[in-house]
Amino acid sequence: MVRRLLASGADPNVRLVEKSRVCEATAIDTASYRGRLNTISLLIDSGVVTDGPGRRPYIEAVVKSGLNGHTTTLQLLVSHRSWIRMKAIR
Repeated sequence: MVRRLLASGADPNVRLVEKSRVCEATAIDTASYRGRLNTISLLIDSGVVTDGPGRRPYIEAVVKSGLNGHTTTLQLLVSHRSWIRMKAIR
């Protein structure tokens, strides 16, 4: 489903807002929370913002992967950006 949406031009950085909740989430944030390695990889390859002013969702994805014990997704996220250090996450 994510692959089809991205292929049809969906923005990988769009924020998802639920009316019943106050919080906002992005696709990479949600995929990291759930440990979806293939989805995270696809989003990174599709241009999800990982650096600069729009990197906050990426940082949240790193944190959520770590807090939920998704070590493989955490390693993928950390390996993709040089500014993240594993020592800071441990």
